[in-house]
Amino acid sequence: MAPTRIAILDCDPLTEAIRKTYGDYGGVVAAFFRAGAECIGLPFDELTLSVWNVDERQVYPGLEEVDSIVITGSRFSAYDDIEWIDKLVEYVRQVLAHHHVTIIGLCFGHQIVGRALGAKGAINSLGYEMSVCKVDMLPLGAKMFGVTPLGTSPVCEVQGMYLPRKLITLQGHPEFNEEIMLELLKAGDAIGFTDKTLYSDAMNRVYDKHDGTLIAAAMLEFVRGELDV
Repeated sequence: MAPTRIAILDCDPLTEAIRKTYGDYGGVVAAFFRAGAECIGLPFDELTLSVWNVDERQVYPGLEEVDSIVITGSRFSAYDDIEWIDKLVEYVRQVLAHHHVTIIGLCFGHQIVGRALGAKGAINSLGYEMSVCKVDMLPLGAKMFGVTPLGTSPVCEVQGMYLPRKLITLQGHPEFNEEIMLELLKAGDAIGFTDKTLYSDAMNRVYDKHDGTLIAAAMLEFVRGELDV
């Protein structure tokens, strides 16, 4: 079987501290998938990962060159009227119409796919979910991820989307480990991104158990056509 070709569409430079460890957002996603591959006994050399800088360089892979795309998170809003975001949405529309290429969307990527599908979005009046949070499971999510759903939460009604053989998106950040989450929370606090109560609550949950590796494993099974859902 030929390696599965996964193009990571990098939508954010992250922080300097994270770049020192992972290189770029592509490195974060690669580490995420490596853990998922180990979970299911998949040799990592059966995946071919490439990284495409779509926010600054606005470069994209040809659709015949890849089997799946991963749209990363971003500090930007998916509904901002910015040239590179509009271009990304149009590219995702092309992928949605393509017979072969699948899509994984992470947070901002989840929202970009929603926008490409015609969904309307806006700033959430209920605020942010940060750190490790509980999501209420829906039946499809329970079957796909075991304990991590495509579901809902008190703050976000649509926590994920799934279309067989085409897309999986999640509003959360399963690719972020404790180290990355700590760095982003501290960086956000330093610039006053959130109030101290929300920051303290999020910090208290950083080391809570989460299912990121199980999600990575399910996503790899999905892009390889092995997810029985």
